[in-house]
Amino acid sequence: MTTKEIKINVTLNSDNLPIDMTWNASDATGGAMPCKAMQLSVWDPKDSAALRVDLWTKDMYIEEMEHFYFQTIMTMASSFRNATNNQVLSDIIERAGKEFGEVANIVKK
Repeated sequence: MTTKEIKINVTLNSDNLPIDMTWNASDATGGAMPCKAMQLSVWDPKDSAALRVDLWTKDMYIEEMEHFYFQTIMTMASSFRNATNNQVLSDIIERAGKEFGEVANIVKK
């Protein structure tokens, strides 16, 4: 058995708002990588609840956030399909992602 580690470092300003973030994985090469936004969701089996941390830096542009959310939604559809083999529900997530992308002008209608 092996253990892997993912580290997230967040630098906050005097108002406790993120101004810089980096992440690194124990398997990655090249050291810590910068990022402007992150979403971390974990499942708490005791309370049957999703616990989340959503952070973004003050210099994250709205257009970047729209792309970030679009790609996250599309990835969720794929991950859900792979995890559950439930085509119906994963298609619902994917359709929502495509609609989001169309409204945000990320994908063509």
